[in-house]
Amino acid sequence: ATIYNPTKVTVDLGKDSAVVCVGQTITLNAGNEDKFFTWTGPSNFYSTSQKVTVNENGYYVVKVFNEKNCAAYDTFKLRTSVNLLDAYFLNKTEPTEGDT
Repeated sequence: ATIYNPTKVTVDLGKDSAVVCVGQTITLNAGNEDKFFTWTGPSNFYSTSQKVTVNENGYYVVKVFNEKNCAAYDTFKLRTSVNLLDAYFLNKTEPTEGDT
């Protein structure tokens, strides 16, 4: 008999949370090419893509499955705010004293 030991599935979305301005989006990437994905989130959000772009307050959960249905999951919390500083800097380098 042959014993098959599937590769361990791991997933890490990086930071566990973020705050963006209302109307902005953030893209989450579950990595793990050649695997199967299910994302769930607020307002009945659902996707089976490796990457998703989201913009609603709430928790997003991704489950990653391998070919033997072994799974791992990670959670991400997105918060939107109207109070974030939305600044566009004209300088392409860090300003120093005396710059005009």
